[in-house]
Amino acid sequence: MHSCTPPQPTEKPKVEIENIALKIRNEFFQSDMPTSKKLAKMIERLNGKVLFLENTTRTESIEAENGKFTIFLPHGTSVVRDNFTIAHELGHYFLHLKDRVTGTCETISCNRGGSDRLEWEANWFAAELLMPKQEFGQKAKELQYNHEDLADYFGVSSAAARVRLKSLNLI
Repeated sequence: MHSCTPPQPTEKPKVEIENIALKIRNEFFQSDMPTSKKLAKMIERLNGKVLFLENTTRTESIEAENGKFTIFLPHGTSVVRDNFTIAHELGHYFLHLKDRVTGTCETISCNRGGSDRLEWEANWFAAELLMPKQEFGQKAKELQYNHEDLADYFGVSSAAARVRLKSLNLI
């Protein structure tokens, strides 16, 4: 394996990252399937895969190599938590890895964790991919800002829906 520099933040404004996520959502989320199935179809179309790891200290991460990628998830988490984690890792793929997976590096990876700019960008991407601002605001009003109902509707955890409500200043 060649040595390569670790992924770097894009330093793009949050709104630009959200626009990238919306464009990708519009391309890949065309059906009324559950969120987990939409993500699975998307990953398949992108030549990627998801592996669940047992008995390991490895955390959520993504590795990209030769135009393919693998998202690693811990075994035993909920589908709705996995949905956000997968969207977060896809954020790393589209923002930090996709354009770098050919050429000088055989494998590039991003590990989830921390609160640096790289992770913020992946979280902004994931939130917009799964809970787009405009639709989320409309649904929040319709569902009387109930984070559990919003979580069910968008296929995310109630914690993710609550964070989205707060980040959009809806509660």
